[in-house]
Amino acid sequence: MNKRNGFFSFIFSLIPGAGHMYIGLLKKGTSIMALFFLCVALSSYFSLSVFAYILPVIWAYSFFDFWNLRRMSSEDFSNIIDMPVLSSTLFNRDFMSRHSASAGLVLAIIGAAIVLRLIRRAIWYVIPSFMQQFISSFIYYVPKLIVAAVLIGAGIYLISRKKKELEQDNHDR
Repeated sequence: MNKRNGFFSFIFSLIPGAGHMYIGLLKKGTSIMALFFLCVALSSYFSLSVFAYILPVIWAYSFFDFWNLRRMSSEDFSNIIDMPVLSSTLFNRDFMSRHSASAGLVLAIIGAAIVLRLIRRAIWYVIPSFMQQFISSFIYYVPKLIVAAVLIGAGIYLISRKKKELEQDNHDR
């Protein structure tokens, strides 16, 4: 790999995906940048703050992955295949077939949160003022409760699956 200017490397590494594009990994850089700005758009346009929590993760991944790639030897770097970040897992048929229900649940929750906010905006001036606080609280807390319940359920599922794997390993021995 041709070692690039250190100053420009640092500046581009601060913008998710730009560092990867700077060192020639255009597909990976573009996918990271698109994912980052998609999360920005979803969190601001639909007022879904859950996507704002993903932004630091994407930024940190981009920053540290870039610097790890930049520190590789030219020989190791030449073996890197430039491909989009999520292409190998998200669009894999086996992955999607195993996790389609989870993906569907997440999409349904996001859609329901958007619909609740739109309904609130549409009927806000029609409903009596004493009900506005109740509806506002309901719309504010219900999506958070659903996300919390999904996270708890996913955690319990992962723990029980790991426990079954450990029991299977002990049984096989």
